[in-house]
Amino acid sequence: MVSSQGKIKVLFIEDDEAYAYLIKSIFKKTNFLDFDLLQAKSLNEAFNVLSSQVKIDVILLDLMLPDGDGLDSLARMLAIAGTVPIIVLSCVDDEELALKAVKQGAQDYLVKGQADISTVKRSIRYAIERKQLIEKIRESLKDKESLLNEVHHRVKNNLQVVSSLLSLQSRYTKDPKVLAVFKDCRNRIISMALVHEKLYRSSNLSRVKLRDYVQSLAQHLLCSYLKGPEDLSIDIDIDSERSFAVDIAVPCGLILNELISNSLRHAFPNGGVGTIRVELKTFGKGNIVLAVKDNGIGLPKDFQISKLEESQFESGTIGLKIVDMLARQLNGSLVAKNGTGTSMEVEFPDPALIDSGLEYRGLTSLLRD
Repeated sequence: MVSSQGKIKVLFIEDDEAYAYLIKSIFKKTNFLDFDLLQAKSLNEAFNVLSSQVKIDVILLDLMLPDGDGLDSLARMLAIAGTVPIIVLSCVDDEELALKAVKQGAQDYLVKGQADISTVKRSIRYAIERKQLIEKIRESLKDKESLLNEVHHRVKNNLQVVSSLLSLQSRYTKDPKVLAVFKDCRNRIISMALVHEKLYRSSNLSRVKLRDYVQSLAQHLLCSYLKGPEDLSIDIDIDSERSFAVDIAVPCGLILNELISNSLRHAFPNGGVGTIRVELKTFGKGNIVLAVKDNGIGLPKDFQISKLEESQFESGTIGLKIVDMLARQLNGSLVAKNGTGTSMEVEFPDPALIDSGLEYRGLTSLLRD
């Protein structure tokens, strides 16, 4: 920002007295009354000026100084200048050097003898305007991040309220089937609320780290379904840095909720020791496989994914119907493998390679019906 006195304060770092005198003279003679030019003959002098109470709006920097040489001078100035824009004013006419200086952080690169005073003045004003624009953009982004953070917080809280209402309502029935339906609904809601919980607490408000999310979901489901001394564990094989946008994380969370719940309820009817494994792998041409495997009793011999939509299947398969629906909404498919235990796999294209833009019409209509 321009100093409160109305003048643009320019810190001119130049040890060549002849050139410094020339610049100062031109500034005085061309009616530049809105500029206040301060000179420093070395980097150390410049550091002292910047650490004082003087408000500097822009820096003109010569790269060849008694205590600095070339881009090293620029790097040292950038480290201490903060948000003050720096314009390099050098005697070296080198396009490659100019490009490196700009990439390193200089606002402009001017060559002595080629840049007249109008060019210098224009460069100074442009540098200040760019700085002010960047500050406005950063402020706008900060406001939007705060708003998005609040949205995730409110969505999480609202979903938790719905979950609490279902829990309260479930106290008025003793029917095991009805209680099971309430529990399933609550867990589905919690799986969605967890996504927004992770986003709310994350520095990245648009992507969920899947491993961290699955660990929280798995812990919740273990507490929800295990009432006795069963020795069951959930192993998670997911890259700790793998993350999904919210429109992918939500369906993946719902898929995992259903598949892990099914394993906890049906894979180990006699209790004992058991393991459920959650995997996320990438293979082939950008395809992802999200799998839930267990070493339990396995699927019924006549089980077929293709029959999930058929009327003869009991209402208890609603969870797998949801998984199948969500898999198709991810442009993927559900595959069941029966061997030593059960493996349920959802394969879908890597969302990093395609436009996600998914709509959950299928899930919405399924729940509505």
